This record gives sequence, structure tokens and C-alpha cells, in this order.
Amino acid sequence: MLQDSPLPREDVRRPVPETTPEDLRGPVEPSTCGPVAAVHQVLPGIRFLGEGRGTCCASSAD
Repeated sequence: MLQDSPLPREDVRRPVPETTPEDLRGPVEPSTCGPVAAVHQVLPGIRFLGEGRGTCCASSAD
């Protein structure tokens, strides 16, 4: 099982009207690139198990 649940840093948590795109560039990268990198690590093993033997799912919920 693989789980990735990063929390944003305290210094970037603020109301959206006070946040600029530049404020998010660094902090958002681990939340978007991290899960993609993790899937690339585990997907070959899931495929190796054969059809119907492994599950890969993703969700985003707050």
C-alpha cells in the first residue's frame, strides 16, 4: 500500500484572495509531482501481478 498525504506548509496557508500563483509554485510541486513519481515507482509491480491482481487508485479530498 502506498499513501501520500502531504500537508501544505504553514506559511502558504492563507485566504485565496491573498495568495498569488507565485506563492504556490514551490509548495504545490511536492503535492503534484510526488504522487506522480510514486505511481511510476509502484505501477510496474502492480502490472507484474497481472490483470485483476492489483489496484491503483488516486483521490484528492480535503
